[in-house]
Amino acid sequence: MILALLAYGCERPEIPDNGKDDDKEQVDPTPDPDPDPEPDPEPDPEPEPEPEPEPEPEPEPEPEPEPEPVPEDAVTLPYKVDFTAGIDKFTIEDRQCPENFDVWMQDASYGMVANAFVSSSLRHETDSWLVSPKISLSGASAPVLNFTHVHKFATSPKDEMTVMVYSESTDWTELAIPNYASNADWNFVSSGDMDLSQWKSEPYIRIAFRYRSTVSSSAKWEIKSVSVKAETGSSGGGNGGADDSNAVNPGKLLGWMELPAYRSDDGMYQVAHFAQMDGSTQRNYTIYYDASMYTSYWVAYPLCSSHLGSGRVETWGYDPNLPSSLQTSVDSGYGASVSTEYDSSNLYARGHQIPNADRTGVRAMANQTYYSPNLTPQIQNGFNGDIWAQLEIRVRDYAKASGVDTVYVVTGAAFNKRGESKTVKYITNKNDGFSLPVPNYYYKVLLKVHRSGGSITAASAIGYWFEHRDYGSAAKNDYDDYAVSVDSIEEWTGFDFFANLSESLQTTAESNTSVSSFSSFR
Repeated sequence: MILALLAYGCERPEIPDNGKDDDKEQVDPTPDPDPDPEPDPEPDPEPEPEPEPEPEPEPEPEPEPEPEPVPEDAVTLPYKVDFTAGIDKFTIEDRQCPENFDVWMQDASYGMVANAFVSSSLRHETDSWLVSPKISLSGASAPVLNFTHVHKFATSPKDEMTVMVYSESTDWTELAIPNYASNADWNFVSSGDMDLSQWKSEPYIRIAFRYRSTVSSSAKWEIKSVSVKAETGSSGGGNGGADDSNAVNPGKLLGWMELPAYRSDDGMYQVAHFAQMDGSTQRNYTIYYDASMYTSYWVAYPLCSSHLGSGRVETWGYDPNLPSSLQTSVDSGYGASVSTEYDSSNLYARGHQIPNADRTGVRAMANQTYYSPNLTPQIQNGFNGDIWAQLEIRVRDYAKASGVDTVYVVTGAAFNKRGESKTVKYITNKNDGFSLPVPNYYYKVLLKVHRSGGSITAASAIGYWFEHRDYGSAAKNDYDDYAVSVDSIEEWTGFDFFANLSESLQTTAESNTSVSSFSSFR
C-alpha cells in the first residue's frame, strides 16, 4: 500500500459497488506486487581503496650528552697562586733540557724564575713548561687568566715566553699574551686578561708557561702570581667593570643609593659592613674586592654629618668577613719606597678608600675602615698626604653643609682605563712578602639628592679622576682641576654608578661637570 499512496497522493479513491454481497470476498483493485520479484542486479562493488602506508615513525632525537663531570683533582675558580710563597700544585715538564740542569726555580722575592743562561759563553737550548693542575671552569660565564711577570735579555719575547692551554678536545693551544714587560727593567707588569671562554665547556683545562731558549738567546722570565677567575669586565689589570646588563644586579636590589651596579657571579667579593649607630644597626660601607689583586675596585658609602667627629684610633688588620688568605697584612706599613732606590722619606702609604676621618663620629664604624681590603698602596708625599687628603676634606665639607642630608660616595682604584694596557707596578709588602699591585688611577664619584614625600625628585653628581702620581705639595688644593662628569668615569671603568637612581635623574646628574653646581645643590 505504500506504493499506491505514492501513486495517488494523500487521498484514497472510493471503491465502486459491483453488486456483490458484502459477505463475498472483496477483491482489492490494486494488484499485489509480484511476490517474488527478480532483484535488480547489484552494482559491481567499488574497489576498496588501497590502504595508505603507515608513515614511518620519526627517529627519536638523540639525547644531549651530559656535561663531563669535573675531575675530583681539579681546582675551582677563583684560583690564585702567589709564587713567592711556593709552587703550589704546578709542576715542571722539561721537553728539552740538559741533564741535571734546572730551568725553573722558585724564589721568595720574584716567584717562579726561568733562566737558561749560565755564562756569556754558555746558554742552554731548552723547552721547559711550568704546568698548572687541572682547573675546572664549570659555571664560569667569562673565565680569564691573568698573571704578573717581568723579563729581560729576550731577543723575541713572543717566541721565547708563551702561554699554552690544554683540554681533552683541543690538546695544547697557544694563547696570546696581551702585555709583555719592557725587556729593559725589572718592573713587573700585568699580562692583561686572557679570555678562556672557548674552553668553558671542557671538564677541565691546564695552563702552561712555556719557556724556550737557544744557544744564542736566553731570556730571564719571572712570574710572580697567577689568577684564573670568572670575569665580566677587565679586572686584574683592569677595573672589574660590570658590563652585562642582563645580569642579576644585587647592587640595585639592595636599594642603597650609593651602590654601583655589580654582578654576583664574577669572582669578586662584595662585602657590606654594618655597625651600631644611634642605637640601631646601620650600614657602614660596601666593598667590591678582587682577591687576586688585593684591591677593592670600589668602596661605596653614605656620608652624613652624624658620621663625623674627631680623633683617630688605629686598628689595622684583616677583614673578618673574608678569609685572611685572600688579604695582605697591614699590621704595619708596606715598607716599600716610591722611588726605584729605597727612600724612607717617601714610602707607599696604606691608603684608605673610605677615610677613617669619614667615620670618626662612630667608633665601631671607624675601626672597620682599617681593614685590609679598604687599603691600597698610595704615594704618600704629593698624593695621599696632599691633594687626595684635601679632596677628602672637601667631601666632608659637602656633607656638613647646611641643608645637605647625605652625600653618597664611591671611591675607587683602577689599573687601566677601559681599552688601555698600562704597565702595573708591583711592590713587596714587608709584612708578609706578598707582591702588591699599585693602582694607576684613583677616583671619587659623589651624589646628592632632593626628596619629597619619600620620592627623589632631583639629583646632582660630580666625579674626580686622578692619575696616581706625585702632584707636589704646592698643588694640594688644586683637586677641582680634576673634576669630571660621572659619565666619564663610568666610561673609563665600565661601572654603572648610582644604579638605584632613576634613569631620567641619572642622565642629568651624571653628565654634570660643574663643581659649583654640585656644591650649591641643596
